[in-house]
Amino acid sequence: MKSREIKEIKKQIISEILKGEIIGEIKPKENKKSFLGEGTLGRFIAGFILTGVIGTWLSSCWQSKQWAEQQVYTKNQKKIERNYELTDEITVETAKTFTAVEDILQLFQNASKQHKLEEEKERRKFWRKTSREWRVNSKKLFSEITANFKDPNICKLLTEIIDDRRYVGNYTLRLMNNLDEKTLAIIKKYKKENKEIKNKNLKEKSELYYQIKKYTDETEKVTGENGKLRKLAKLMNDEIENIKETEKAYWFF
Repeated sequence: MKSREIKEIKKQIISEILKGEIIGEIKPKENKKSFLGEGTLGRFIAGFILTGVIGTWLSSCWQSKQWAEQQVYTKNQKKIERNYELTDEITVETAKTFTAVEDILQLFQNASKQHKLEEEKERRKFWRKTSREWRVNSKKLFSEITANFKDPNICKLLTEIIDDRRYVGNYTLRLMNNLDEKTLAIIKKYKKENKEIKNKNLKEKSELYYQIKKYTDETEKVTGENGKLRKLAKLMNDEIENIKETEKAYWFF
């Protein structure tokens, strides 16, 4: 073998060795690389991506929680507003219907005085109108109030007021149906002359007439200064205020 050929073979062997060493150095580095890169830059990119994903998730959770809490708050506010309305409605409706009763009772109580015919018609008309409205509204309001308010004393007082209205209402109706000016004049004549009424029918009407004071007092127990209606309104307002305080405490914490 010529010396020239030997040199070429050595050159090829050295070339292959160097090539193997270079490839060996490159491949491990390639295997260690990731799509994020190496060192500080890689960690920064990874942290940025993770922070964005987690931050978005946390923001979404917070917004969902806020929305749910806002729905609860809105619902409670609407309930509070409706409870205020119910308090006003039952107060107005009760006052109206008992005022109509009082107007009729006063009309008969003061029968000796001269009343304009138009005034009497107006009172009777007001009585009929409020009586019809009360029959409907009392049922509706009772149902809604007992559903919205938890204090059992509210239901108890409202039931008593409805029963009282039925009691004085039935009496007022009997009064209007059985007494007229002529009958009243006869009854008062017997009273003035201190004579006993022996006619059964007239006696019953006389007893009916002299019960006016009793039923007037019954209406006063409901609509008077310390009456049941005022107590009912106070209980309802107290419960509403308690709900508002609870709401404030919840949102504070």
